[in-house]
Amino acid sequence: YARNERVVGPASAPPATNERPRLILHLGATKTGSTLLQHLLEDNRAELLRAGIWYPEVGLFWQEDRPHKQAGHARFMEAADSGAPELRQHILDGLALMKGRIHTIILSSEAFFLNPKSLSLPGYFDDFPTEMVVYLRRQDEWANSQYAEFVAGGAMNAKKSRFSSWLQEEETQTCLDYDRLIREWEKLLPKNALHIRRYQRVRGGNWSITDDFAETTGLPEISALPAPLQQKQNDARLSAAHVELVRQFNKRPFPSRKAYLNFIEDVVSGLNAWRRAQGLPMPGPWFLTEETADTIMAQAAPGNNRIARDYFGLPSGEALFPPRAKPPADCPVHLAEFDIVETAYAARKRGPR
Repeated sequence: YARNERVVGPASAPPATNERPRLILHLGATKTGSTLLQHLLEDNRAELLRAGIWYPEVGLFWQEDRPHKQAGHARFMEAADSGAPELRQHILDGLALMKGRIHTIILSSEAFFLNPKSLSLPGYFDDFPTEMVVYLRRQDEWANSQYAEFVAGGAMNAKKSRFSSWLQEEETQTCLDYDRLIREWEKLLPKNALHIRRYQRVRGGNWSITDDFAETTGLPEISALPAPLQQKQNDARLSAAHVELVRQFNKRPFPSRKAYLNFIEDVVSGLNAWRRAQGLPMPGPWFLTEETADTIMAQAAPGNNRIARDYFGLPSGEALFPPRAKPPADCPVHLAEFDIVETAYAARKRGPR
């Protein structure tokens, strides 16, 4: 489907409408299956429209040459923060043209979790009945996965710091404080409009963000949609040792951001392909020591206690999340894998091919 600049608006402004359907803001969080959900909604936009659910085709952020990497409606956040009217007007024009056929609009982006500019969104749509949905993952496992994504997932601002240093950064500490996030949204929306959910995916379990989101929002149509293609699911991974190898290359110069992102794509696909060919596993990353993980959860405990009590009726935050996963086995890096990464860097260092 066409999106962003390929979407052509009406030649003349349609008559204004007073219709203001329900608006759902999905904040992520990062590393909770948000990209899978976004691809599901993107791939099935037409089917959703027929059901009265609009997943807007504008305001979307995608990485060039990496179709599985997107950040949903991140551009709506920037528009809301700056007051730029174009994206809001696109929504109003669409509602006028669709004349009462839309009952729910969904905006989704992990950037809504990471960036405080998202707090401008309720004001940008102040005449819409707005709800917020966020999925919270136990903080130690979130930090583990998010660091790997920032270092070796092709983040727009790649990290060069070690895990221990990254944990102490102000931005990281802010993200780990879920209670702070929720309190900020409590200032903007009534409590019954805040859907605080728990990421409960565990090895061998059957929890699904798609099904949970559909149930939470009262939109069963979403559960019936066909799953996105496997290559869109952003589930390629590297072990901690391989992430550390990539981090060393993050310190090197690249001719452009595009060259860096393509380097990451070459490395992740190349390393996973080589290990499959050799019959070797590629376990997920694990940077946590027992002490570090315990410290993260202890620091988050006061806020988690409030969330558990106020939103789930639980006595304490200890029951808020599933138990910590078991660390994967150590994963040695082979000399051939160093060559894969070095070759990828040499190719991208030369610039566009």
